[in-house]
Amino acid sequence: MLVMSLGSGGRALFPQVVRLLLLALVAAMLPVLAVLVPAGASSAAAAVPAGTGGLFVPATGRLVDTRSGLGGHTGASTAWRTYSPLGKVGIPSSGVSAIQVTLTVLTPTTTGAGLVNFRPTGGASSFTALVYGGGPGGTAGNTAIIPLSTTGQFDVKTGTSEHLLVDVQGYFTAGQAAGGGYVPLLEPARIVDSRTRLGPPLAKLAAGSTTTVPIAGLGGIPADASAVFVNLTVVNTSANPNYVTPFPADQPRPDLLMAYRKC
Repeated sequence: MLVMSLGSGGRALFPQVVRLLLLALVAAMLPVLAVLVPAGASSAAAAVPAGTGGLFVPATGRLVDTRSGLGGHTGASTAWRTYSPLGKVGIPSSGVSAIQVTLTVLTPTTTGAGLVNFRPTGGASSFTALVYGGGPGGTAGNTAIIPLSTTGQFDVKTGTSEHLLVDVQGYFTAGQAAGGGYVPLLEPARIVDSRTRLGPPLAKLAAGSTTTVPIAGLGGIPADASAVFVNLTVVNTSANPNYVTPFPADQPRPDLLMAYRKC
């Protein structure tokens, strides 16, 4: 996933170097100017003073390893599995709205593509965190911000029966969001899918082209948001590795490359 700053008008640019399809799945809000946590967004520990919510606190440690049973589940599976991070690996037992983690699928068995999905426990729909594949040499990982349920838990599943690691990078405080704080979306919102003509672009992106994508005010994102945390998925028909570069629409293109390859 990616933290992406927005330019004036809440837009971002996507220059491409090959023909590809682009999906964008809004996973969570990051720095915002002034918004409140949506109803039900706080965790079991919502008694944080107003104005101190949405702040990131570093904490590191392994929360899940299905090889050893760390986290409460042993063995590969395709079922939804529930995990309780509160009070573990430096995460407090209360006052937490979401955690930031690295999800890793180890030596996947599928030679095609699989997905890792997560949700707050009991959520009606799920977020996609990772696309993996390529057989035993295709170990893959990605960063995700996982909002917690009112019980302080989250669910994870893999599309094929695989071993999974979850390593914590930190957590976000609960309560009314401070200026510049994080506000989670409890349900995923897809704002771009070039295959179905959802949002611009309305077709495949041409090699070397630059496309402006409106984001602010869509998918539950406030119009005054300054950045978003998104999952960018390239549906690539080429076997050659390449890259995409997202950046604010009112700023120069940076030397930032997000590489991808065909699974």
